[in-house]
Amino acid sequence: MKKISITHINNRHNDWLRATSFYQQEIEILKKRLTEIAGKNTNADMLPQVEHYENQFKIQADQLDRLNHDIEAYVATLAREASDSKAGYVEADLLKQHELLDERYQQEATIVNDLRHEFNRFATHWM
Repeated sequence: MKKISITHINNRHNDWLRATSFYQQEIEILKKRLTEIAGKNTNADMLPQVEHYENQFKIQADQLDRLNHDIEAYVATLAREASDSKAGYVEADLLKQHELLDERYQQEATIVNDLRHEFNRFATHWM
């Protein structure tokens, strides 16, 4: 069976974990800004947008939590596999999981960045 070295993918996992942590912190900051904007504006036209962003921030925070959990579980699996293999190699089948996690990470990063830009346009309009 084909094997791969985990040293080639370990740094990528660390990058994902740092980035998901950053995005989680950023969402918390955006939530606070939304609360501030909503508190300073009583315009009824704004309420549906406030609800939209509240919902989107919650959804993305939940998605980031799940992604972070899945990355940490995958890293633990890799560590177990590598420790079982004295040479530090794991089965190539685990690479498919890595690729799927990478796709999820890239998608989540795009969604969070788009949401942040969209929210900043909203905030600029209402501040």
